[in-house]
Amino acid sequence: MNRADGLLEYMNFWGKSRFKVAKNFLSGMLKQTSKSRIAIVVYDESPTLLFGFCNGITSKERNLLRDCALAPKEAATHTYDAYEWCVKFLKTTAKGATVARINVLTDGGDKKSLAQNIQKYQALNLKHALSLQIHTTYFHLSDSNDGSRELCDGLNWEYHRLREDNIDEKINGALQRRSADIQLLEANKHKTIEQQLNNAPSVPSDIPLGFTPPPSVDQRKKVLEAA
Repeated sequence: MNRADGLLEYMNFWGKSRFKVAKNFLSGMLKQTSKSRIAIVVYDESPTLLFGFCNGITSKERNLLRDCALAPKEAATHTYDAYEWCVKFLKTTAKGATVARINVLTDGGDKKSLAQNIQKYQALNLKHALSLQIHTTYFHLSDSNDGSRELCDGLNWEYHRLREDNIDEKINGALQRRSADIQLLEANKHKTIEQQLNNAPSVPSDIPLGFTPPPSVDQRKKVLEAA
């Protein structure tokens, strides 16, 4: 896992064809990110961890996804409850990650996606985003108007429709967003290093005999980059 990379996948969808679309998407993600730390959570009314973060994706994780028994249930989809659970999971198990990306796959809305409730979840989502750089993308496996887009607009989640004919496109987009997260983190890290060096005291010109001078700017920069 790149220390800047934490990826959590949610799944919830109704109907065998949607199961297939979602599994194909996730299988493609696992294949393209075999060296990353990924956890997959399935949910309907409550979340269940399919597998947690591991040091690279192996046949074990791919088989768990392949054999995952998903079935339609006549129950509400509790997307935000699952999101809350996964944020807590990230904070306790992905402590090395400074940027995390949550991808939500669902064909259902959310019991809390009513307009009058979204405002209070906006505040919670902002708090999460500030405490651990969490970026959320919502993949909707339905053409129905179930409040999903309104939920995403209110929570500042990126919204996409996922279909059988655009799986590869959406996988590539997800990988590009993750790469952009890492590049931004590295750029900010180097900016911080430069600021620290610029604010560091300069070495005096009249160094007394026997005095060991502090490391040069280049030496300090190497130490900071290695930290």
